[in-house]
Amino acid sequence: EWPLRPGKIISKLHPKRLELLDPKVLSRCDPKSLKRLNPKVIEKLTTKTIEQLEPKVLEKLSPKVIEKLNPRIIDRLHKNVIKNLKIKVIQKLSVETIEELPSSIIE
Repeated sequence: EWPLRPGKIISKLHPKRLELLDPKVLSRCDPKSLKRLNPKVIEKLTTKTIEQLEPKVLEKLSPKVIEKLNPRIIDRLHKNVIKNLKIKVIQKLSVETIEELPSSIIE
């Protein structure tokens, strides 16, 4: 047994080193250390882990990955990111978020 959780030690590694690790291992890391990773690497993590990241980090991910997230989390993203999502996903967002979107999308 390690005296520390492996995730705690791993999170101290340099981002380039972290990117070489298996996504399952990275999913146990502290979300704060994951925010510096390449978006392509973040996209391979579990949805639960991705949802813990800051909106700024999430906005760099591909629309396909964002669409799998909880609607409450998508609500916090910038409207320019939301407008690139599928209509099915946009319909699940809060009324306030939908009202902020350009009218061309709502129609």
